[in-house]
Amino acid sequence: MKNLHAVPLTAKKFTESDLKLSKKYINPKDCYPNLYDNQVIKEEFPGLHYLDRRIMDINLIEIDTEEENEQPSASGVNKRSVKDFSYQTNGRAQGRSKDYKDVWKNIKKHGYELSHIPICVCLLPDGKYHIMDGRTRLEYLIENGFTDVIVDVYKSDNTSAFEDWAVYAKDRKSTRLNSSH
Repeated sequence: MKNLHAVPLTAKKFTESDLKLSKKYINPKDCYPNLYDNQVIKEEFPGLHYLDRRIMDINLIEIDTEEENEQPSASGVNKRSVKDFSYQTNGRAQGRSKDYKDVWKNIKKHGYELSHIPICVCLLPDGKYHIMDGRTRLEYLIENGFTDVIVDVYKSDNTSAFEDWAVYAKDRKSTRLNSSH
């Protein structure tokens, strides 16, 4: 049976229909004010604001890397590729999520589910999009040949707000994150 809220790994790309469905499940206008309401965001993270959700070429997303912290890829092979996900400075200095194998297993079994908060990136003053949250999912998409991804895009006029938000957002179970105001 086809999972209507998931993109199969065989797709290799996201469509405008996928983007619309993502917005239906997690509507930035109606939920998670701490993620999407710029009035709320600016109170805690001055200089940061939410722009939009879009489909983005994966090659535009900058990832922090560090050679000596290299970990096995999703396929289990310890290799370097175009993007290395072994090190994350923003709130996860120990490498990828401890649950990465469960995330990969879920995506492999069900596809990329659109009913979850998307991967987040931030446009920084250097003019580049840097990953804020969703590194594990992004790694698995790349390992499976995807060329683009649905992302929530933020913009920050300083790296401090970007780093603070990335640390804040890493715990999706936070009551602050799920609050209605």
